[in-house]
Amino acid sequence: MQTAVDAECLREIVINAFAHNDYSYGMLLIFEVFQNRFAVRSYGGLVPQLSIEAFFQGVSALRNPELMRILKDLELVEGLGFGIRGITRIYSRDIFEFSENSLYITLTFDDGIEISRGISRGISRGISRGMSRGIILELITENPKISVSEIAEMMGLSIKGVEKNIRQLKKDGKLSRTTNTKSGEWIVME
Repeated sequence: MQTAVDAECLREIVINAFAHNDYSYGMLLIFEVFQNRFAVRSYGGLVPQLSIEAFFQGVSALRNPELMRILKDLELVEGLGFGIRGITRIYSRDIFEFSENSLYITLTFDDGIEISRGISRGISRGISRGMSRGIILELITENPKISVSEIAEMMGLSIKGVEKNIRQLKKDGKLSRTTNTKSGEWIVME
């Protein structure tokens, strides 16, 4: 058992889960934090053209190519980065549990270490916020007249969640609006 979660492996697992989850049926990722383990469940299983052996060899088959492009634009992923082979250099293949419809990954560590809640909350919040804001900017760039409700529907977020992200993007100087009326347009600041 590891004495602590490897931060690079955890980051790779979380980002891969976001990038390869099957969102077509509204299935969202599940992050579980326990006293001695951190687990992630992503839905969709392996893409049909990818075998388990190919997965462990580091072969990549994209389920969400547009989302991967956004993650790459946000510099959260490289073309070929740390990857599954990097994870299996530190953890055994046993951390991966495959089923037809999901992939469950468990990182265990010594239960005497009090890092689980703070790290997982920080990583999932930071990645989620950064990804959400980046995706919002991408959607607005593609359609400057898009409504908050359309963004919420496309991203599977609440309207309040989208509005909160938009407020922060405005505060950060990354987004503005021509008018406050429904006929206004968004402006992405470069």
